[in-house]
Amino acid sequence: MWKLPTGERHSREAHMLPNMEATVSLHYAHMRTVEPNWSYPVHNHSLFEINWVLAGQQLMHVGGLPIAQGTGDIVLVRSGERHRSEAQGGEEMSYFCLHFDIGEARFRRRLQQTNTVVFPQGSVNARKLYEPLGKLLEMTQGIPQAAGPNGHIRALSALFELCSVLGDALEEEGTAADTPSSSRLPVAREMARMLEEAAENPSSAVESAIPDDAGGEGRIVERIAGRLGFSTAYCNRLFHEAFGLSPRQYLSQVKLQLAKRWLLDPSTSVSDIALRLGYRDIAHFSRQFKRWSGVSPSDYRKSLM
Repeated sequence: MWKLPTGERHSREAHMLPNMEATVSLHYAHMRTVEPNWSYPVHNHSLFEINWVLAGQQLMHVGGLPIAQGTGDIVLVRSGERHRSEAQGGEEMSYFCLHFDIGEARFRRRLQQTNTVVFPQGSVNARKLYEPLGKLLEMTQGIPQAAGPNGHIRALSALFELCSVLGDALEEEGTAADTPSSSRLPVAREMARMLEEAAENPSSAVESAIPDDAGGEGRIVERIAGRLGFSTAYCNRLFHEAFGLSPRQYLSQVKLQLAKRWLLDPSTSVSDIALRLGYRDIAHFSRQFKRWSGVSPSDYRKSLM
């Protein structure tokens, strides 16, 4: 972690925000108009999902619970929740759907600890959500305008705004799901911290397993569980309850975040980044990066130019 001079000498007054870093990602944002007999099969994924009905009626089944949506209604689906949807009312239906993830552990835990939430049309929180959702919808409908660095930043800015409004809305809704007890949450948080340390410092005592060995990431999780004094199965279950994804998935997210940050520096070679993340084989790192992000490290770096 780099440090700047403090500048405290001869300073009369100072106010500082704490250092902050969070990665957000937007996936499969789409607007669609469907026929009366349209349906989407049951599925689940590690992302959070927002579904906003623009016109018509939709019936969603989330975790076995039927949710009737009319025009303007918004539904939030948690990570890992099984869900399906179908048009209702014998008429066409239009909707806007987006999937997102965020690397800020506390906010992710807040989302995961919330029951499926419906924000009805005209409600205070729905009206607040319409603004950032409307920006993303507009960019989705005008894809050429969303292309390029500025469009990319505008989309992520709208997503950050959406997360901020959503966080406030969830506080007001107060729909807490069954969550790990307060005595167990510190274990999940400590495990997240140790996974972050293992990703950034592969030579640390936490991570003696090498990621490019078969099952290396699994052994990292096993070692961390052992240091915490619990079985791997217990830690996997507790971590998933708290964050909505497995420890290995979280470790992959952290590594991807670090790799993308280091790829911003053209003076750092891809091979150096692979070594910093603990990979002895640059080819294996490149395959892993492409599996995580859909592009190779070199192509990702070119896209930033």
